[in-house]
Amino acid sequence: MKKNVKVHFLILYIYISLLCSGCIHSGIGLEQANNFLTTINIPAVNHRAFKKWQNETSSSLETVTEESVASGSFWKLLEEQDITV
Repeated sequence: MKKNVKVHFLILYIYISLLCSGCIHSGIGLEQANNFLTTINIPAVNHRAFKKWQNETSSSLETVTEESVASGSFWKLLEEQDITV
């Protein structure tokens, strides 16, 4: 594979990963994200690619969350913010 093709795939990987993370964090779906992207003249993302990366991103977020809770850092953060569960 040529170097510029690898760079293109890397940029695309980062772009879709960040989009999926943002959608999960903000609670919006692909349609709303694509509407926003097309408004600022960025091409929309294919629903199959989005779903694939969303599944990968959400499983990574779940792993990080589970490790955070298990290590106690989650509870420490809640105490610092004075939040009761």
